[in-house]
Amino acid sequence: MKNIIWFTLFLLCAALSTAEADVDLIARETATRAYSGSLPSINTGSILLQTPVDFSQRTNAGLYVNPQGHGDWGVVQTSLDSNPTEYQIYGRAAQGFASSTVGTNQLTATGGYRFSSAWIDLPYFYFNGVRYKVDNYVDSTHITVRNIDDTTVSFTVPLNEVFYFTATTSTATANVNGISVTWSSGQKFIPFASGSQCCYVNINGAVYQYSAATDTSITLSKSAGTQANAFVVQYYNVYDEITALRLQKFFGGDEENLAAIARATGSYEIRSLVAGNGKYRPIILGSGAIGANVYDQFVVDQSGYAFIGGVNGTETVAFAPSDPSIAHNYVLFGAPTVGVGVGLAARSNTADTNVGFTIDTLGTGSTLFTSHAFGSVEFEIFGGGGADHLAVASATGSAQISAVGSDANIDVVVYPKGSGNILLNGTIIKKLYTVAAGANALPACTAALNGAMATVSDGVSYASGIYGARVGSLGAVTRNVLCTNTTGPTTYAWAYN
Repeated sequence: MKNIIWFTLFLLCAALSTAEADVDLIARETATRAYSGSLPSINTGSILLQTPVDFSQRTNAGLYVNPQGHGDWGVVQTSLDSNPTEYQIYGRAAQGFASSTVGTNQLTATGGYRFSSAWIDLPYFYFNGVRYKVDNYVDSTHITVRNIDDTTVSFTVPLNEVFYFTATTSTATANVNGISVTWSSGQKFIPFASGSQCCYVNINGAVYQYSAATDTSITLSKSAGTQANAFVVQYYNVYDEITALRLQKFFGGDEENLAAIARATGSYEIRSLVAGNGKYRPIILGSGAIGANVYDQFVVDQSGYAFIGGVNGTETVAFAPSDPSIAHNYVLFGAPTVGVGVGLAARSNTADTNVGFTIDTLGTGSTLFTSHAFGSVEFEIFGGGGADHLAVASATGSAQISAVGSDANIDVVVYPKGSGNILLNGTIIKKLYTVAAGANALPACTAALNGAMATVSDGVSYASGIYGARVGSLGAVTRNVLCTNTTGPTTYAWAYN
């Protein structure tokens, strides 16, 4: 937290130094008691930041900045008793509202900042959260745009949305010789030459891309001729930033930080960011403790996973990452209206119209469906790992249970427990077979089928097929048959009942 305070103070002082209103920074040589609540100043040397808007309260209206107890415990607090303290960080991007003209690539400024001819060919113009290059400057309220890959834009719907032009810049005088630009005065160059939003420089009104940069030199992608004391504006954009607050672990070419960013693409983000040899680190949101251990309720780490309930290794739930450049199918957790069960649904951001749902257990673990606060198991699926399984399907007039798998012939086995029975409530209708050979012919009666019962549609009449007689003759009577022993203990055949 102390790093946030001092870094924010630095940003605040920088902003105040460039504001149009005069700023009064009063060094307090003795400890001040202007802090309200329970934050008395312990150290001398407090600073009161004021703007001379209300001269009648110059001595007690403003923000006090002071170390509390130790030099690296920074405190910032309003000097007005019983008042909250609020920090605001504003960017200096060109911003306003613009409307699109359907069927064209034209935008019309409708409020706020006006358009500038200096933006032509630069990919730092944002409209409705999309980044464009300014294609042509018509006047201060009309421009045309193209995509950043230089393809044509044609707006399909009328929009009146926010626009921004934002980039990190340096302005200098330099000498140009072909592709070499050498700094001579002004701001030093930005020594970065990588990233999707790099790298552009305006030299005397003409825009060039560059491939390398140091504090004092830029290497262009093509020759800009020979120019002495040229006016140079270098552009670089860091993650579409409008405003950002960063907590730095270390700085320089190798960088790691946690950043809260307002982006010109329309989003507000909290991210771990790196540069050079820096590494991404976990971001943890937690509150409370169990014994000597604090809770880590929400965790995102460098693997791309998101964890709920703990860090990787102690989590309750883990969410796998997805490639953000590809549309995916996803799981939707629903909160339906009263009287309707909580929803868990498979949905799609793709062209898929049929999306399945998979529940996977580890090893031979079972899947349990329980009720009454996990007190009653209603259904259990064993993790047998076999090639064949049951499939359940709905149909009009019937519900279906089928054997599915890679084997050609699959049994469906039902096991009661102990002396329990298999109870079927309703009429049993068996498949019709034929005595005659063919697609529906009775299967061979073997020891494995001993006791099996079937129905044939081409049996003989009762008079010519007495009880227990082997099935062989053909007739036109539907009859039940049984696979059983016939002439010997190891001889089996289908017989009439």
